[in-house]
Amino acid sequence: MIIYHGGTNIIEVPKILQSDKGKDFGTGFYTTDIKEQAVRWAQRKARAARRYCSEVKTIVNVYEFNETAYNNHSQRGCVGKIEIQKNKQSNLFLY
Repeated sequence: MIIYHGGTNIIEVPKILQSDKGKDFGTGFYTTDIKEQAVRWAQRKARAARRYCSEVKTIVNVYEFNETAYNNHSQRGCVGKIEIQKNKQSNLFLY
């Protein structure tokens, strides 16, 4: 499954500990399978950041998420690291 993360940075390897505090669902690395939603979020983050630095870019990172591995991991009752791989065909979009 292809998933997207909108923001202002290229993120090769997502790390949950680097997320912003005060998110809707707590600390985490937020993604969506809807590209347009990630674009809107990236544009929103970039607009806010441009108040402090005009050089901020709007970036949508693209990842490959292995649903089968995740489901197998969850069924065993495991809680821990789930791999999200950077998509090699289209790494990111700049808007």
